[in-house]
Amino acid sequence: MTMIASTLKRISLLKKVLFFTACTLFIQVKTYSFTDPKPISIDSLRYGKFGKLTMYHPSGTPNSLVLFVSGDGGWQSGVLSMARYLAYQGA
Repeated sequence: MTMIASTLKRISLLKKVLFFTACTLFIQVKTYSFTDPKPISIDSLRYGKFGKLTMYHPSGTPNSLVLFVSGDGGWQSGVLSMARYLAYQGA
């Protein structure tokens, strides 16, 4: 087998692997978006120098704790979706 044929064969295999990976990820994302997430509750309170604190509670007993501290940008939408996702997971 020539060097060019060998390279083309590897590229073809790589394309198949990438396509399979992309399809698998797409199916997982679609499955996740159609599943009904567990209900969460969102509460807030003011606490001294910290100002407004927002707490995301999962339904049932939490299995972990996550603490987000905002930076210069404040509490933006990216952090909101992460907090909701972690609460759905039981944090």
